[in-house]
Amino acid sequence: MNKIKKIKRRCTILIIIFVLFGSFFAILFEMNKVIMPIVKAVGETEARNAATNVVKKAVSTVDIDSSELYEYDYDPNGKIVGINYNTLELNRILADCLNVAEMSLHAASQGVKDPNTHVVYYEQGIIYTLSLGNFINIAMLSDYGPKINIYMKVIHTLFGEIVTTTTPYGVNCTLMTIEIVIKTDMLVMSPFIMNQTPFECRIPLVIQIIQGEIPNMMLSGIS
Repeated sequence: MNKIKKIKRRCTILIIIFVLFGSFFAILFEMNKVIMPIVKAVGETEARNAATNVVKKAVSTVDIDSSELYEYDYDPNGKIVGINYNTLELNRILADCLNVAEMSLHAASQGVKDPNTHVVYYEQGIIYTLSLGNFINIAMLSDYGPKINIYMKVIHTLFGEIVTTTTPYGVNCTLMTIEIVIKTDMLVMSPFIMNQTPFECRIPLVIQIIQGEIPNMMLSGIS
């Protein structure tokens, strides 16, 4: 009889343990369903913001003289008829910007001192911290509860291009812009997610308004 009681007691304990474990994992599964989409959305946004901040500060350390990037073509009357871009200098700037941006992003993701600006942007590589209190929709408790740390990591080599555009601006002007576009893929990481997301950063090098002639129809209207 004692043996039967012991067996029953063990079976009861095992059943309780299985029920507790099952309940625990069921709760985790439901929490994950609620938390994961929010962490994913916040993580991707904050990773893009962090990477943009790091890239722009890195590019600001590159020696760029905007007056050397282009020159105008004039007709005999002194009217601007075209723009010549300094391709050699633009390619040099693009290569330098990609180099410093990649070094800075790797340093930021590792939480170490930036080799270009000599600043630690994110301690221990944590770009954002989200409190579990944010998930219960009570403003007073938004900063309370366990913290979810969000990290980013560049997983591909940076690549970029120089983009030049000229568009009509106002009545008799043209807006000319020269931009560097830097792209890569990043890994956004936290205890709940590990998600790959694309990253693009556009940095203007030149924004210039080119004055043109006022059309005759406008002059006749003014007179």
